[in-house]
Amino acid sequence: MYNFCSIFNVFIILVLDPRLKLTYHKENNWEEEFITEAKNSIKDLYEKVYAETTDPIQEDELTVDDDLISHMYKKRRFSGSESELEIFLNSPIVHGETDILNWWKVCKKKYN
Repeated sequence: MYNFCSIFNVFIILVLDPRLKLTYHKENNWEEEFITEAKNSIKDLYEKVYAETTDPIQEDELTVDDDLISHMYKKRRFSGSESELEIFLNSPIVHGETDILNWWKVCKKKYN
């Protein structure tokens, strides 16, 4: 017998697999309501545990003397309000033969 926690853990594993993300659930006719609820739960978990707690530097707060800081935070400024999780979920899935551990090693800076 599966409980909600084990089902949720499996859902997280499937969503974080760059070969599947949400496509597995959609292609296997999971109810949209369940997919949306689980996706929102993952977003809530991400925001509570993993999301940055500090506010990123706003472009209008930078001066000419802040060129180095401006360069360092360029990615963050242009990404707007989209979280790393949303960027990941909105990016295309990868080929089915991809080694997901190696993929995460290679892509960790993109989602870090």
